[in-house]
Amino acid sequence: MNSFQQLLRQPEARTRAICFFVLTMLQTIFGPMDVYVFPNAVTVGLDEVVMTKLVLSAWIGIAALWGLMVLPSVREAMLTLPAIAISLLLGLTVLGATSGVNSAAMPSAFINFINLIFVVTSLSVLGLRSFSLAVILGIFGTATFGLYWYYFQPQYGVFGEPIENGEFLNRLGGLAHPNSIARQGLVGILLTLYLFRTQETRLMQSTILLMLFGWNVVLAKSRTAAIAGFIGCCVLYSDKIRTRAGFAAAMLAIVMLVAGLFTMFALGKEDRLVGKIVNMVSKSGKAEELLSGTGRTEIWAESARLISLRPAIGYGLNSGPMLLPEFSAATHNVFLHATLS
Repeated sequence: MNSFQQLLRQPEARTRAICFFVLTMLQTIFGPMDVYVFPNAVTVGLDEVVMTKLVLSAWIGIAALWGLMVLPSVREAMLTLPAIAISLLLGLTVLGATSGVNSAAMPSAFINFINLIFVVTSLSVLGLRSFSLAVILGIFGTATFGLYWYYFQPQYGVFGEPIENGEFLNRLGGLAHPNSIARQGLVGILLTLYLFRTQETRLMQSTILLMLFGWNVVLAKSRTAAIAGFIGCCVLYSDKIRTRAGFAAAMLAIVMLVAGLFTMFALGKEDRLVGKIVNMVSKSGKAEELLSGTGRTEIWAESARLISLRPAIGYGLNSGPMLLPEFSAATHNVFLHATLS
């Protein structure tokens, strides 16, 4: 019996558990949602998606306020160092919103703070395993619907990213930016592996979820998300890697890699190998793209210049699309993004 079923067996906690489970699942679906029809369009308005998010945020705010007032565990968790650090950063984004660059920056900062309290409350009510299951079901919904759009409604589901010479790279989009979809997919992979390790899900269930989430990551074509996911898997299975068998497997993989590289150089096919690596890693298939950080060095330089003008409080959340219209819709760097906000 999994942990969520155990919660449902307790009459006094059943309604509360169901409410937080559903709210967590819905927030996972609608939280990152941003329907992309035109990849380079920057729109801020009260459309159907935004309205749905605001209604959901209101319910989440009520649940977060209830947790803060009723549950001592929530108040204790909000006084820990990680929660205080995140709260202070969100406080700076409130100050940054006074720049007036983005009219949605101020409400976004408050909604993020409410989400922080809600996550703590949901974890307190559901526990880590049931909370993870709710997030997985939410990601399952977005992943399934996103693939349907990608294959059957490509005018909405395909994100055409311009690269050069008028060419476009087709990435999985529709419900959100491809990078966001890839991050969601990798979170789903890590949580699925965690639940499988804790025997909350069976092998067949985990395999189906891993294939679905993995295919989303592949179609989204986000290299940084893939690297982060690989590191996350290594951390999740670090106890296995540190064993004698894990060390032997790692050494065998390194030996096979070195032997393969040596064979390619011995046969004089290193140029072919390098070409395949460049085609796999770069979007345009050209080495120059890698030397410039896939064109991000210019974005980082402009972001650093803007940050130097307001180094203390930044410009508010989601200010990138307004401040970097000629470069990119984002800084493509988590530290620059946080500092710019």
